Amino acid sequence: MRILAIRGENLASLAEVFGVDFDAEPIRSSGIFAITGPTGSGKTTLLDAICLALFDRLPRMDTAERGASIGRVDGDSGQQAKYDDVRGILRHGAGTGYAEIDFIGQDGRRYRSRWEVNRARRRVNGRLQDQKITLTDLQSGAIIGDKKTDTLQQIEKRIGLSFDQFRRSVLLAQGDFDTFIKAGSKDRAELLERITGTEIYSQISQAAFARAKEEREALRALETQLGEHQPLTDEARASAGVRLKEAKIAMDAIETNKMALDKAQDWYEITSRLEARVAEGEAALTHALEADQAAKADRATLTVVLKAFALRAELEAVAATGEKLTAAEKALVSAVEAERQASEGRDQAVMASGAAKADRDTKRAAYEAIGLELDKAQRLDAQIDKARTDLDDQKSQLERSISAREKTREAVMNAEAALQSARGQRDHDVRCDGSKSTRQSRRCRYAWQT
Repeated sequence: MRILAIRGENLASLAEVFGVDFDAEPIRSSGIFAITGPTGSGKTTLLDAICLALFDRLPRMDTAERGASIGRVDGDSGQQAKYDDVRGILRHGAGTGYAEIDFIGQDGRRYRSRWEVNRARRRVNGRLQDQKITLTDLQSGAIIGDKKTDTLQQIEKRIGLSFDQFRRSVLLAQGDFDTFIKAGSKDRAELLERITGTEIYSQISQAAFARAKEEREALRALETQLGEHQPLTDEARASAGVRLKEAKIAMDAIETNKMALDKAQDWYEITSRLEARVAEGEAALTHALEADQAAKADRATLTVVLKAFALRAELEAVAATGEKLTAAEKALVSAVEAERQASEGRDQAVMASGAAKADRDTKRAAYEAIGLELDKAQRLDAQIDKARTDLDDQKSQLERSISAREKTREAVMNAEAALQSARGQRDHDVRCDGSKSTRQSRRCRYAWQT
């Protein structure tokens, strides 16, 4: 068994997709090489990826402390994983991860073993799903193994090592090197035979010893039988030969019958497996039909939601028209108030102008009556000049008030026109919103725009 490549994604400290190709230069011709890096850089994670892809187990999680959960205590229990659960290697904040290796098996063929784990709908906050493992023959493209247990057995058969043997010989964890050194001679011999591929010689030796023992026992039995029986006469020997031929014919018939029974047994086993798969398929179909039945209410709700979404544009147009109408009404109120204030200012200016004229006339009459009283006349002149100035100011204010009143009237007229337009738009939108089809609604909008 020789590893050709390691690939993975979102395992422990290694984020995104990573890969190491041992069959490419410069690693291919380097012989011995080292994996180095600072603490937390992912050195052990590369070795974990090998164990996950081959055995669905991790050396650093294979401890006696089983049953403890990791994850947020106040969160969903589906977000937690047992301490010895290999799914816990999935990187925090990732919705999916995998480990994959290419290797050459004991039979010389190339294989790809892939271990994969996902969260529900691949969301980072989804519930952890069961891990999957597959074995693919890269030369033929065939998938080997049906379920996870069968796949793991097929992988172990092709690499020739169990997880414990692989961990004690090929992949020694930190501080566990003395475990191999201190192992018993029988365990070390078994490991070395599997690593070097010489276990066949041990098997041949055991088979030869067992065969020799059987032959010796058979020889003793024959010698015992030979001592118990006297040699047969010619007639007895001929009769025994006839019986021997008959026995051989009967044995051949029995062998033929046995072959037929073996074929029937194989057919029965295949039929049993197919019936089991049919039963699983029927159960899956029943589950799917139940899920489909349970989803009817959701589909009805979805139909109503889709219809509501079709009317969303019309509802938004009605809401916008209502907002425009409210704004126009506020503008109209403001314009009316401005016109009222302008009228009051104009009336005040007119009253002030009349008062100023009356005051001027009174002062002028007083000036003519007093005549020579110069000082008083001067004071009156000053008052007259001030009155004139006030009059001019009041005239200017009156002109500004008149101009403001004209502008206010124009603003009021514009606001009334906008209000009438908004009310017409609102009435039109209400009529269009009550139409039964989307096509009629579009025609209403087009008619209003044109």
